[in-house]
Amino acid sequence: MLEGNLSQGRIITGVDIGTNKIVAVIGEVEEDSLKIIGVGKVKANAISNEGFITNIDDLKSKLELAIEEAEKMADVQVNQIFVNLFGNKVKCFSAHGEADVLNPKSGITKSDLMRALEDSKHSIEVSEDEKIIHMLARSFKVDGMDGIKDPVGMSGENLETDVYVVASADSVIRNIENCVQKAGLEVRDFVYEPIASSEAVLTEDEKEMGVVVIDIGGSYTNITAYTEGVIRYSDVIPVGSNSITNDLAIVLRTSYDEAEKIKRRYANLYELDNENDKVELFNTSRENVKLVSKKYINEIIFARLEELLKDIYGRIKKEKLLNDIKSGVVITGGGALIEGLPVYIEHFFDMSCRIGRPLSLKGLFDKINSPLYSTAAGILKYAEKSINNSVYTDRGFFGNLLFKIREFFETYF
Repeated sequence: MLEGNLSQGRIITGVDIGTNKIVAVIGEVEEDSLKIIGVGKVKANAISNEGFITNIDDLKSKLELAIEEAEKMADVQVNQIFVNLFGNKVKCFSAHGEADVLNPKSGITKSDLMRALEDSKHSIEVSEDEKIIHMLARSFKVDGMDGIKDPVGMSGENLETDVYVVASADSVIRNIENCVQKAGLEVRDFVYEPIASSEAVLTEDEKEMGVVVIDIGGSYTNITAYTEGVIRYSDVIPVGSNSITNDLAIVLRTSYDEAEKIKRRYANLYELDNENDKVELFNTSRENVKLVSKKYINEIIFARLEELLKDIYGRIKKEKLLNDIKSGVVITGGGALIEGLPVYIEHFFDMSCRIGRPLSLKGLFDKINSPLYSTAAGILKYAEKSINNSVYTDRGFFGNLLFKIREFFETYF
């Protein structure tokens, strides 16, 4: 078995730790593409509905199984992983940096950009108990001229930058790191889950024209909005496909497992008018069977989805982004597999909607060509951009901040 960092190619591994599953995807970075060479998927329930690790030892065991499955398929040994950052202990906000250009006549240099980004630390409000995960420069301003994406080489005396910052509670990071270390691995870096999913399923044209990504997972739904090629908004709603299962179990008075089977088998928004077809359903004790119409089942599902979509619509509207979303909505995650959901979203948002699957990958692409693998695939694609960066280490606040600034330059310039 080959080591993951040997010269046969640059090997990277992305791991998606979800509430219902753990997915490990191994990729080989080629000259102009990313080739999938190994995939592992294991059922898991060591994450709470709030997005917290509930059992590190159980999660460690499931992580080992997923990695082992992917390693066998790829015939490589994994030492480091890029992993998703999840849950509601993550916060996103904007920051502003500014610097005088050292040599205005010669043009703006990367050094000028670095100083402007470093200056943004004065507007970043995070505590000592938080760590910065991403710093994404969204635009630059030169001598008051706004909307510049790459100012290097331009003439000007003053440079400003608008930065999108993602930070997380340090306890969340350490718990994931501890779990990964128990599995004999090292966290190379973290990727915020909404960013990972978007990286996998969106085209650059969609980002430019304006798009909303709705990633419906097990316990929560991630929302991400892009306009003019950059991220404008992201958030997490603590409602997911598990919420639908729970609703079915309560209303139909059946077990959670039975409700999950019903959801997977009969969730179909086209069946909202189908009162004639009935399905058999066990009660909670599995002693009695009753008949329930497909219409009733999907009315329960529809009610939860409608509530979720109203919440999403309200948040996008509050951010004043609705008029800027020209490409429409992309749904991904397990919840995207509900039959009829894209059509309903089109009517609800009055915009186009498609199902998001991983794009622009080679190799064993058929094994991850599903919304279920969007986060893991997106982690790989994000990792591909930053493959030459230093590994994640324990840093103080400003050390971590400056590392992320340098990471940004290595990745995008």
